[in-house]
Amino acid sequence: MFFKIVINNDTLTNSKSKKQDPKNDPNTLPKEPVHITKDIVDENDHMIGKCIADMFCKDVTIIETIWVEPRYRMMGLGAELLEKVEKESRENGCSAIHLDTFDEETKEFFLHAGYEVYGVLEDCPEGHSRYYIKKEF
Repeated sequence: MFFKIVINNDTLTNSKSKKQDPKNDPNTLPKEPVHITKDIVDENDHMIGKCIADMFCKDVTIIETIWVEPRYRMMGLGAELLEKVEKESRENGCSAIHLDTFDEETKEFFLHAGYEVYGVLEDCPEGHSRYYIKKEF
């Protein structure tokens, strides 16, 4: 099977000046988040996976969503998407990636990728846990 990751960023306009600007100067930090969008498409250009994330203040990336169609899971495609987002985040000065999930399978996916749970909100909603997950570079 043939798959490709398509980069759909409307982003990185702020990355060119990152080396010249002091990282903590509030006058040089982007006012809006920098969006990262990556799609996985099959040989017919049908989307079978996606990752949407935002970089804030050139320092942290928040993953909003990452998914792969169930029949394409366990093929390394989600890990490849995640690696691309991590690489782009590091290249643009981010020191960490954060996300949260209610899903146990998602939590395990990120733990396997070297992330750690740094907080758990129990019974929210009742009978469920919300996991706060991070990876620092």
